[in-house]
Amino acid sequence: MADLFAGIGAVVSTQVLSRALTFILNVLVARLASPSAYGVGYVSLQLLSNLVLFVPKEGFRKVALRSPSTKADLDGLQSSVNLGWMGSASGAASYLVRMAGTATSAIVHSES
Repeated sequence: MADLFAGIGAVVSTQVLSRALTFILNVLVARLASPSAYGVGYVSLQLLSNLVLFVPKEGFRKVALRSPSTKADLDGLQSSVNLGWMGSASGAASYLVRMAGTATSAIVHSES
């Protein structure tokens, strides 16, 4: 029972720390960025972030629902898992490209 409470305490403290750090970083970004750069970056990156997180999660959820019964099904399951990882990799790559584009755009607009 003590292990259960220790585990719950660890999860709760991790969540509190994570939320506090996120809040502090958001306040710093909101104070340091110009309103237009903050708005464009927040809206477009938030939308892209939601999309990038949804696509791999949905792929892995569908893979998890399959239960292989034969060797052929097991091979098909492995290819599905590989496809799920491809979704994660392509999502991360597109997110990085969009972040770089947004940062470049913000730098160009701040210099003009």
